[in-house]
Amino acid sequence: RSAGMGMSSMALEGDTGQMFTNPATLAHVPYSQFSASVSAFSRIDTRTGEFVSLFESAKDNIARTGFLAIPSMVGGHLKAKSWVWGGTVLVPFSFSNSGTLPVGAGIGSFEAKDESYWFGAFVARQFNEKHSFGFSLFYASRSNAEKIFFVGKPDGVRLRVRYFEGGFGAGGFVAILGGTYQFNSDWRLGYSFRPPVLLVGGDAFVLDAANDPAVQARDFHGKTAFFPLPMRLSFGATWKARPDLTIASDLHVYSAMYGNLGNSSHPELDVSAR
Repeated sequence: RSAGMGMSSMALEGDTGQMFTNPATLAHVPYSQFSASVSAFSRIDTRTGEFVSLFESAKDNIARTGFLAIPSMVGGHLKAKSWVWGGTVLVPFSFSNSGTLPVGAGIGSFEAKDESYWFGAFVARQFNEKHSFGFSLFYASRSNAEKIFFVGKPDGVRLRVRYFEGGFGAGGFVAILGGTYQFNSDWRLGYSFRPPVLLVGGDAFVLDAANDPAVQARDFHGKTAFFPLPMRLSFGATWKARPDLTIASDLHVYSAMYGNLGNSSHPELDVSAR
């Protein structure tokens, strides 16, 4: 339901998927529930400098497939008096890119994947007519990898071959604390806080090799330094304007993230986001 309401889920009485944003809202659901959702795949064909129809195949194309922005999840919860608890398996996103592109006097091919999977449980309770609180705990995994292969004669004489591969994998625990406050029968406020991820482990790597003496070979393998998921502080409100009309709005504030995923000097592993 929150996905259909523009992802406004801080104060909305919704479905099990809201344990991902504000588990306290589930204390207001008057029944046990099983919920599932899945999003479609998208595909884009394009060619540098030219428009290519969706129904045509470009000679040098980027083929992009992956889940859309709405998460896919399967989960459920049980209601017992003032307590609610349950669990879910969530796929926030899964993207894959591959294709070929002309690069100067040569041709380049690339592959890229970015995936994340969350497994978690929650508990929520309504303490009185006005207040409810909830807590969610997830084990989250994240992996990202890129491969680029180039063959060509940039100087028109000698064949140049270059191969690059880089990425990281990480796993950690994600906690979400939330609450709601019922002003009256029409207005409800919601809030939640997601602290920094507790990193369990992971690996980062960079491999760069070429038959060009001007390119310095690199082969780095190290432990992942942090999980690239920012802290989040969220607020929201819902207003039941009529029995058949609800208006909801959310505000999310994310912390900045700076650092290198592998504690290395390789810029491919740098993260700088606000």
